[in-house]
Amino acid sequence: MNFRSASLAFALIAITLHAIAETNKFDLILNNGKKTGHASYSISKTKTGYNVHSTFNVQISLGRVNDLPSAEGLGISLFDAGSFADVQYSYDYKLDPDGSFISGYAQSFRNQTMISMTTDKDRDAITVRHIRTGFEYASQTVALTNPNFLLVPDYDPGSIQVLITTALAHPQTGNRYLVFVPANPDAGQRANSAGFVTLKSEPNAKGTLGAKAIPLKHYSIQFRNGKTDIYTDNSGTLMQVVMGSLRAAYVRSKFALSPDAPSMTIPSSSAHLANATTPNN
Repeated sequence: MNFRSASLAFALIAITLHAIAETNKFDLILNNGKKTGHASYSISKTKTGYNVHSTFNVQISLGRVNDLPSAEGLGISLFDAGSFADVQYSYDYKLDPDGSFISGYAQSFRNQTMISMTTDKDRDAITVRHIRTGFEYASQTVALTNPNFLLVPDYDPGSIQVLITTALAHPQTGNRYLVFVPANPDAGQRANSAGFVTLKSEPNAKGTLGAKAIPLKHYSIQFRNGKTDIYTDNSGTLMQVVMGSLRAAYVRSKFALSPDAPSMTIPSSSAHLANATTPNN
């Protein structure tokens, strides 16, 4: 993939982060076009890097999506045709100047759980702890093969913005990025996981933001067992994500992708959000 030169990329990241300093609002949309929730994020500059605050409220199946394996493009999303639940999370995490994850925590409002995420001194492992009513009831340490990695929670468009901005400003060899995916216990996920994704350039697209037509950059990654399509404007600001493994899209408020853009591709084994109804927001 031909990303821009380093000097232009550093200018771009400054422009992008300035543009997203305010809260960015997204709808979470099923592949059948039905709204299943909403999300928002903000990214702010600090003396040591960046802070990300993101929230989402989504109705999901109480099935589960499996771990992200170390090999790219593998993994099977499992579907449990049981009941659905409204799930609300908030994430707060710190990044270094290059966009790599430093530390953070999440809150699950459905089961009143605090989830802390900390790396060890050498950054070759991350430990996730679940705490409820002041007591730790679960802990898992995941090995990391690269000290520079990105946090990519499900239903968090802010993490995809960080992925794109980091890739433009600090492209890695082969455009391969280590991502850490925290488990969502509300969805029956059993383990946190880490694996590599490769960011690829796709043909440009078009869309509208409000009443204004805008050109779009189009990227993709293979994430779990599904393709993820990512659309940004020319400055790198996220407009839409089509997350195949979740059977859902993250769509910026007042944005619409042109009808001739590639449609959502959903693997048949990944019915994680099938038949969900719109939550009460």
